[in-house]
Amino acid sequence: RDLGISHAAGEFVAYLEAGDVWQPQYLSQQRQHLSQFPDAPCVCCQVNERTSDGRRVRTRRGLYRLNSFEAYDFCPPYTFEQFLNGNPVVESTLLIRRSALMDVGLSPSYLAYPTGTWLQLAKLSLVQSINRLEQELVDVMVPENVNGTCYPPERAYGEDLEFLCHLLHWMLQHPRHRALGAEVYRDQYPRLMNVRGDAYRLIEDFYRKYGYDGELWEFKDYFNSLSSELIGLREEIRWVEKIKKMVRRVPGLMWAARFMIAVDR
Repeated sequence: RDLGISHAAGEFVAYLEAGDVWQPQYLSQQRQHLSQFPDAPCVCCQVNERTSDGRRVRTRRGLYRLNSFEAYDFCPPYTFEQFLNGNPVVESTLLIRRSALMDVGLSPSYLAYPTGTWLQLAKLSLVQSINRLEQELVDVMVPENVNGTCYPPERAYGEDLEFLCHLLHWMLQHPRHRALGAEVYRDQYPRLMNVRGDAYRLIEDFYRKYGYDGELWEFKDYFNSLSSELIGLREEIRWVEKIKKMVRRVPGLMWAARFMIAVDR
């Protein structure tokens, strides 16, 4: 893709992923919007999501917070602050000014596949927030086993860390974005690295117990069981603290409270 962009001579660049289909008016409406807003670096649109058998679905791809599967309420126009939480833009909906793309630079070729576009959009949003047309101008194919209104994507492990490292490096090299880059670093990077460190320890513990033949779904089950155990422990601690506060005010009841806690356990 980047090789094609570097050799392109046209004014605009558009992506079309395998299996996706542009509607006939896609390019004309997107280009008309950019003509009306000459300072806008790019524009995207809504999608019509279908399975291969023609069934229409509504998923939540890309709508998940950085370093978490917690849903995030993205709202166009998409700002830089929103791109710090994830990428809500479907690639096949993008029409980008080639000059704007070359100004922020092409993504390194060794980046994980989805990260490159996410990185480009975050950089472009520093120029101006990215508008989204409300028309569904692109048909996007989704897996046939989608069985509900929510299809959370599973980002490649480390994609968010990869994105943040490259974004911060780029921002700190540009005087115009250096101050904001330092602010993002102080806010995001230490916390993200700390979370990743905990995740590495969990993975090591998982492999020590189950060996190196474990599958991803097995690790997810293992992780969920640990989370449930932690939630239960926290609830028990809150209950104990609540009882202790109650009995501190009544002389002679501390022994009875300890007995009740022991029986409950």
